[in-house]
Amino acid sequence: MAAEKYVEVLKSKLAKHGLSLKEDIVSITTDGATVMKKVGKLIAANQQLCYAYGIQLRVIDVLYQKNKEQENPNTVDIETSDSNFEESESDNEDNDNVMLKNEILTHQELLPIIYKVRKIVKIFKRSLTKMYTN
Repeated sequence: MAAEKYVEVLKSKLAKHGLSLKEDIVSITTDGATVMKKVGKLIAANQQLCYAYGIQLRVIDVLYQKNKEQENPNTVDIETSDSNFEESESDNEDNDNVMLKNEILTHQELLPIIYKVRKIVKIFKRSLTKMYTN
């Protein structure tokens, strides 16, 4: 659905309750989808993007990436033995902190990542927005 159509639907739903998007609505909260961002630009109300869902999607992508790869039967293994592949010192210069897709992280290696994600979630959980909704 186009952003313009979303705005029309929103106006009609509000009108059923005697509300106006222009006069009664001060702010809206939407996800970060491109269509929703455009909706925010089309209306006069302030727009607050909800990042919680985006964070959840990224975490799921990382945690379940291996499962997705296993489900794909068209995956082709590329042999990287020393006889077929030589890596010079300069080839890896810029990739020292890059994690390879097939690398399996241990629990100890995952802990710092988990703590960082928890810290970010706590920031959102304790945000001012939550204080005003109670």
